[in-house]
Amino acid sequence: MSLGKDVHSYSNFDEVIITHIYPRLVVDFQRRIIHGHVDLSVERKVADAKLLRLDTRGLSIERVHAKSTNAALPWTVPKYHAHLGSCLEIDISSIKDQSFVVQIHYATSRTLSGGIQWFAPVQTAGKQHPFVYTQFEAILARSMIPCQDTPAVKAPYTIEVTCPDPLVVACSGTQVGSAERVDLYEDGKHWLRYTFDQKMPIPAYLIAMACGAIQRKAMGPRTGVWAELPPLEAAAYEYAGTEEFLDTASKIAGIP
Repeated sequence: MSLGKDVHSYSNFDEVIITHIYPRLVVDFQRRIIHGHVDLSVERKVADAKLLRLDTRGLSIERVHAKSTNAALPWTVPKYHAHLGSCLEIDISSIKDQSFVVQIHYATSRTLSGGIQWFAPVQTAGKQHPFVYTQFEAILARSMIPCQDTPAVKAPYTIEVTCPDPLVVACSGTQVGSAERVDLYEDGKHWLRYTFDQKMPIPAYLIAMACGAIQRKAMGPRTGVWAELPPLEAAAYEYAGTEEFLDTASKIAGIP
C-alpha cells in the first residue's frame, strides 16, 4: 500500500476528507484496551472517489457500515508496518452522496497502542485506582481511532467515554453536562459515561483523553489542571501562569 500526500499517512485526504469525528468508547482496564465505534463524517473532494483510506495502528476492526443505511461496506487492512501501522481501506463506491457518515466498530490493541499509556493502581499517586492517558503526537492518534492522522486534516470532534465508577474522564474539549450513570453489563457494576465536545477543527494528534481518580482545579475562566488529588495543588502551582499566557497570546493574535 503506497502512502498518501503526507508520507507519514496512508490517508487519501485529497480525495475524501473527514469533517467531524465522533468516537463512542469504553475503557476496559482489565484487558487494557479501549473498544467501541467511531462515526466519521466525510466529504468527497473528488466526485467519483471510490475509496476511503484511513490510518490505523494495531486496531481490531470488527465491522464497517454506512450509518444512513446500515449497509455493510467492504474493507481491507493490508500488512502491518512497524512505524506507520496499517491502512484501513474502505470501499465507498456504493455511497452516492457527496457527504456521508461511515461507522467503524473496533478495539485497540494491548501491545501495539503506543499512544495509550496504562498504569496499575500501584503506579499512581493515590495507589487505589488505575489510570490511563493518551499522547498522540505526532502520528499515534491512529492507535485509538481510525482517522486521517495527518496535520493536513483538521476536524472538530465529539467524544463519549464510558469508564468504571467512580473514575473521571477528561478530554481535550468542553465537557457536555455531567457524567451519566450506565449499566453496560449485567454484573451489578456501575459505569459512568462522559461527553466532551471540541468545536475547533484540530489535527487528530490533538485529540486527548485521560481516565482515573483525577480532579480539576481551575486557574482562570478558561484554564485548569487535571491531576490526582495528592499532587493536584502542586500541579496547579506549576501551571499558575497559564491564564496569563493565554491572555497575552490572544492579544498578540488579535483574538478577543
